[in-house]
Amino acid sequence: MLALTTIVVMISDLKAIGKDTVVVKYADDTTLIYPDQADVSFEDEFSNIKEWSKQNRLTINISKTKEIVFHRPNPQRFNAPAPLQDVQQVPNCRLFRHGYLVIAIC
Repeated sequence: MLALTTIVVMISDLKAIGKDTVVVKYADDTTLIYPDQADVSFEDEFSNIKEWSKQNRLTINISKTKEIVFHRPNPQRFNAPAPLQDVQQVPNCRLFRHGYLVIAIC
């Protein structure tokens, strides 16, 4: 149980640098939710997470890191962003809502 407590304390200081960006943490997984228009670039947000990891002596497994771009079913002017260097981009993901349930189809 000490290991779990240590992880919780360590990840509590990981914060997004943009006001519209959200960092979701669960156990040893981190999700960065980034809007299509923000005050900080996506590259800067990801660099912030990499720097935080380095300072806390943690490694990011880039081979397991995925960038998933969601968009509406029929966007008129959707341009997929350039993928991050060394990170696989999963194309063509769509969100569908059924009541309170949101389903991602990739």
